[in-house]
Amino acid sequence: MSKIHPWLILATASLLRRPKSIIVFSILSVFLLAYNAVYDISLRPLNGKLVSHFNNFTLHDGSNLQSPLFLSSADFPTDNSLGVVKLTFDAPNTLRYPYLCDLLAFQASLKNVSTYILSPVLLWPIPLPVASPTADDVDKLEKYVLKSLNLDQNSQLSRLYFDRLGKKNHLIQLAGRLHMYVFYNSLTGTPDFSSCPSSLNLVETAQATLNSLVSDFRHYYQYLRGDLLGIRLVADAWVTLEWLLMVALLLHVYLSICNQHKIRSNVGLMIGWLTEISMSAFASLCIICYVKGSSSWSEVFGPLGWRGLSAYFMLTMVLSSRNLFRTINDLAGDNAFGAPENIHKRLIKYYLGINSSVQNSQGVYQVSRLLRKVFMLDRMSTSLLPVPNTTIILLINVVGISVISFLIRLLVHFFLTESHAAFFSSSLNTFLVATILALVLDHLLQLTFLVGIIVIDLNRVDLIDFLNKSSTDNASDVTSSIHEVNPISTFLLGLKGTPVAPNTFRYRLGTYCLKVSSVSTWRFWTIWMPPLLVSPAIFKILLLKLAIPEGLVADPTHIVSLEPDGLVSQTYDFLFYSELLTIVVFVIAISQLTFTLTYSKRQRKQVDLDEITALIMADSGLTNAELLKGDEIKYFESITLAGSHGSDILKLESNAKCSFLVSTDLDHKVLIWSPLSKTERDTPLNISTFFESADGNAEKPEFWPINHIVISDDGNYVVLINNKNCRIKCFDRKSLTYVWEISLTSELTLSKKMHPVTAFFRKRTVAGFLARKLLLKKKARRRNSATSILSATTMTGNYPPPMISEGRAGKEENEERAKEIEDSLHREEFVIVLESGEMVTIACDDLKIKVYNPLTQLFEGQKELLGLKIISLKLLKTARVNDRIVCNLSNDDIIVGTAVNNIWRFNKLEIDVFFSSQPPVNFAPPLMSRTGSAISMRNDFSGAFELQRQNYHDRPDNNSNIFFDAKKYPPINQSAIITIDFVGMVVRVKDLQAQLVDIQTGTIIKVFDIGHFKPGTFRVVHSEPTHCKFCGCASVESITLVYQDFYEKMLILQTFTVENKKSRNNICLRVERDPREIRCVGFDSVIEKNFWYDNVEMWEVTDMNVIVGIRKNDLPSEDVTEPVANSAFSMLPENGFSSLRSRKHNTQPSQVEQPSINELWQGFVITAQNGKLLEYNVPEVAKEESEFACTRPNCIVKYGYKSVAIAFGRIIKIIFLGGEKLIENDLYYSGTTSTLNGILKPSKDGVATSNELLFINKRRRMLEKKIKS
Repeated sequence: MSKIHPWLILATASLLRRPKSIIVFSILSVFLLAYNAVYDISLRPLNGKLVSHFNNFTLHDGSNLQSPLFLSSADFPTDNSLGVVKLTFDAPNTLRYPYLCDLLAFQASLKNVSTYILSPVLLWPIPLPVASPTADDVDKLEKYVLKSLNLDQNSQLSRLYFDRLGKKNHLIQLAGRLHMYVFYNSLTGTPDFSSCPSSLNLVETAQATLNSLVSDFRHYYQYLRGDLLGIRLVADAWVTLEWLLMVALLLHVYLSICNQHKIRSNVGLMIGWLTEISMSAFASLCIICYVKGSSSWSEVFGPLGWRGLSAYFMLTMVLSSRNLFRTINDLAGDNAFGAPENIHKRLIKYYLGINSSVQNSQGVYQVSRLLRKVFMLDRMSTSLLPVPNTTIILLINVVGISVISFLIRLLVHFFLTESHAAFFSSSLNTFLVATILALVLDHLLQLTFLVGIIVIDLNRVDLIDFLNKSSTDNASDVTSSIHEVNPISTFLLGLKGTPVAPNTFRYRLGTYCLKVSSVSTWRFWTIWMPPLLVSPAIFKILLLKLAIPEGLVADPTHIVSLEPDGLVSQTYDFLFYSELLTIVVFVIAISQLTFTLTYSKRQRKQVDLDEITALIMADSGLTNAELLKGDEIKYFESITLAGSHGSDILKLESNAKCSFLVSTDLDHKVLIWSPLSKTERDTPLNISTFFESADGNAEKPEFWPINHIVISDDGNYVVLINNKNCRIKCFDRKSLTYVWEISLTSELTLSKKMHPVTAFFRKRTVAGFLARKLLLKKKARRRNSATSILSATTMTGNYPPPMISEGRAGKEENEERAKEIEDSLHREEFVIVLESGEMVTIACDDLKIKVYNPLTQLFEGQKELLGLKIISLKLLKTARVNDRIVCNLSNDDIIVGTAVNNIWRFNKLEIDVFFSSQPPVNFAPPLMSRTGSAISMRNDFSGAFELQRQNYHDRPDNNSNIFFDAKKYPPINQSAIITIDFVGMVVRVKDLQAQLVDIQTGTIIKVFDIGHFKPGTFRVVHSEPTHCKFCGCASVESITLVYQDFYEKMLILQTFTVENKKSRNNICLRVERDPREIRCVGFDSVIEKNFWYDNVEMWEVTDMNVIVGIRKNDLPSEDVTEPVANSAFSMLPENGFSSLRSRKHNTQPSQVEQPSINELWQGFVITAQNGKLLEYNVPEVAKEESEFACTRPNCIVKYGYKSVAIAFGRIIKIIFLGGEKLIENDLYYSGTTSTLNGILKPSKDGVATSNELLFINKRRRMLEKKIKS
């Protein structure tokens, strides 16, 4: 790779050292080009008002001069048979009083031969001539006429009378030519103008040759006067609409910048961008005005051009916004939550155009790669001049608007006549040139002015940042101030005031504002740009046909000149230059106050040594390879399972504690995979089977469909469940045979299809005496060896026996005997719970079946038993506590079942509604003791609870009963229960709320407001549990609710962390359950952070507190690459997988090259605690399987503790980061920010393989230290 030129390093270093100088120099350079336009819209009206206010316009006879009204005393002739002659007079200054008096006398001599005369005499504020005017009166008359021409009158109307204007300080001072229009009766002949005095100097006489010219002239004249009300209202309404669209565009750009969370001062950047846009647009108009020699920049687009200025500014703003977003992405990083990179290196990469992998601009990336390859721009960037990606976007913009303008020019000929079309094309050409020139100037400002603003924003160190940095060791929290919700959504959602109800329009509007982002290139050029260019063109065509008749455009004599007039001179005096110098000084002063870096001299030395802000030396030998190192493609580590399925995979099932994976496909094939075994990875075990029948000679039907698959924790048993026939069949992996099949039709007398809620395996417990005996023998054998987690765990009679590891040499017989005993006691029990309430337990060794029905046990004899069913259920496994199941019923009751000596006992959990509705007093009694009995509430905290309850009832504003929650409407969200095993809690979804419930006492610790999620997508993840540093109870650093939006493919994370970072405290899970605890902080002190991710196709949470998934790239739909003719019937939801079968049988061989997985899908990893998203590509598969791996992913399942398995067609991909140790049973793998940094570090080939355990709990570490000592 070639080296970076030292001049580029020096130039970028200079920009970093003196960004304010670059900002001021670049904006002042363009400001001087645009100063004429800026002066006309700002200082010129102000100067005119000041002159009008201080000047005296009262004549010597006491009459006051009034603002003239055109044709106020006479009506324009309506006779279409009249002829018209245009007389042109030339003089050094036709605005002098004596000259106009001579013109008035000549006009009076023509009244006998003319019907009507239009002349500049109508501009005078009083009738001429004035009786005995003094020299002072003449001076006042001339000044007032100049004031009227400059400030009060329509410039288009004034151009009918005057030409070759001379200006001073942008104010008209003289007119070299004067026009007078004489209307006469065409039957009497053309009037004789020989009597014109020589002082008037008549130089040209133009007579109309078209019969309709008089009516056309009258129509155009009335349009200029504003007498045509309909045209005026339409034009004003259109201009107003365009300005409203510009305001909406500004709001869209502002929200997009805020939602990117990459810029600290969003308002400051918007002001800088608007300044850049306005200066570029005005400078372009001034340059064209100078080239054309026009007297006014507002008339460069023609007589109707002033109404097209709004379209010109809006188009320039829209196209400039694309470069704005790209500049922010390239300089501030693709992901604001990622690891920061050296600013100087980022700046060099920006100018070289290396940052071309931004996810939200894939279209620009594709075009950029093509242009760089065709025109060898990469070589030019290193050898000649740098070519940023924004330059590529500028070229795309220029080509795009040129093509659309060309198409508009072709279509215009179908709607306009030849003369009108030529006139419109000329105006369109000027419009296109002005827009392109404005974009070029804007691009130059973005490379200097805007980059300087962003650099200052990246380097700014506020006092809040210093406080945050001093209060936390986590570097990612320093930039948390830029990751806040935008101010508009904050106001609409009531985040800093009174909360807003979720179903209101204000709430929906605030939610929509959170999702505003920049559009893709494809959508921009297909949806946005055609209307933005076509609609102003249609308006211009309509206004051209209505306002300017064809006769005026096609008139060869040019009675009415529609082209911009010429300019004689433009002079300036000392006052003009003084104003310009004052503005320049003001801009420099404002820049010193606005762009302030809060670095002191001492801090500057520290910044220069910092890795992020340090400057690169010119002689450092920086190469392109070093710059490209951070942009290399990152890949997941993956395991591919392929070659055994002949059709698309329907279902995947796994158990996080074992390494086996079960899959089913359209061919009714059921396979057991062993992904971690390299020898068995490519040879899965086919366990497809049939229904058993008592008649051995009868034909056995296929065991299908398979609705549920359950795998035991050790992977020895795999259970297949068929709901339609109520059959359960168990496969033993050791014996490689089906060991039993049970029909629940006979066991439960079911007469129809069963509906299982859940099914699981559990270890059957043994007697306490035998368990303690085995434990003592095991400790004696391993007295001088390492101790495992299981052997160090306290056991009672309600726990399964410990696993026996290999002993020392010389004791093989004892070990084998002990292992046989242990295996005989290590029994599995399969449990299935039906929706109707039946709970069936099946012993896998001896097929003993027990049936429970908690609904009939707890609600027997009650009316609500009718229609009562279980809608959600979860198994809760907590260390040193009996196995429990938590059932959520259709009446919102919760039932807790506990396994005691392999017998299930059920109790209804009483939810304390009072404490759940009072967050400050959400107290509950302590946890269950180790013996499994709950401590009595009355014996411990009865006084505290009764006092709080009594205080609530005594409140004068207590008018509602909070103990009754009548269900008036069906729930929006499907009920779900998620367990938090390590502490014995569950999160229950109840409509639009998620309740954190303590299963021990029934206390609702925290109520979370959630959105409408897709059924089956609700998850809860948390950081690594640890001990509270104050009370020693269980605590977590963060807890996150994860779900997918019901209507869109949007992944939503609601993360709750402690607000006070300075205390370095976690969320203690004891605070809300113990009224005496005042040392810790709980959920009352947390803050909520929301992270939304669009276009997420499939995802799954892992035990590392991260989410792994895939989302679709911004490319055309896969329908283009899959030419399959699906009927309307096959696409119906009730037809199940008929569309998949039709794809299998009807797909015809095509010569179209199939895209790769990475062209269609992008993998990602999200850290739940801080929302950090990193993108990874999925490794490619073999060429022979690529055709089937490019379809839409069918299903995803969690595999192990840190990986997920995804089915692409008939291919299974297990993707993960780090080492290949994917299964771990004994440890918590819930990641924190510090522990995840290593595994989520980007690299080209994925993370380096490491066999070390990532997260080891405190008990394990203490035991290892004790053994080593």
